[in-house]
Amino acid sequence: MLIRFAQQLLSSIEPSGLLFGSSGHLKALALVMEQTNLARHRHAAHEGSLDEATLEQYRAVIRNHPVTARGTTHISVIDGHGNAASLTLSNGEGCGHLVPGTGIMLNNMLGEEDLNPGGFHQWQEDVRVSSMMAPSLALDSGRLVAIGSGGSNRLRTAILQTLCNMIDFGMPVEEAVAAPRIHLERDLISIEPGFPRESVEALVAAYPEHHLWEEKNLFFGGAHTVTFDGSRFRGAGDPRRGGVFTSIA
Repeated sequence: MLIRFAQQLLSSIEPSGLLFGSSGHLKALALVMEQTNLARHRHAAHEGSLDEATLEQYRAVIRNHPVTARGTTHISVIDGHGNAASLTLSNGEGCGHLVPGTGIMLNNMLGEEDLNPGGFHQWQEDVRVSSMMAPSLALDSGRLVAIGSGGSNRLRTAILQTLCNMIDFGMPVEEAVAAPRIHLERDLISIEPGFPRESVEALVAAYPEHHLWEEKNLFFGGAHTVTFDGSRFRGAGDPRRGGVFTSIA
């Protein structure tokens, strides 16, 4: 839901009119992440679709903003008949408590802000918490895409940016997965190396709290992706999380 919400916001600023890695592109991504985080907290966007009026409030913010030119694995599969599957599996990190007599450690999902933005002790008792994992399927001009990622809150921004790279910037899947990423959480912007220096300088000027990573890192997810256009398979395992791509004739 949050990935789709972010895509709808991105469509309001026509990212395809920007150059990948430009200051406009990075600022637009950061602003969309910021508005998605606000929607998560203010309107419980994790619970279902936002109504059109509420969505338009966030679109307006985007349009009116000046834009200058560890324990999770994922598998994506497509066969020659066009059947596709996207599966994410996680053990999480655990909460440190074992259920007596079972040897089973309880998870730590109530600490995930995307699922429980109200914080600890705010979840209704006897209501099962959903997963924050987002195995996804997409259609792009007849091309089938299966994608997903590990990475806690970063998984949705990893998936969003990889899809945006392919659909809006026309990157081959291998390039789209390998391209540098950013992630905004609260007021902290995290930036992978690989973007033009002037673009990074403009971004950190807008977001003073920042972390410049020295190399690509599993922190930014692992968007393992495959595509099929009806005749050819292509794919990429994200090197950040040891991903591989295999095509079997």
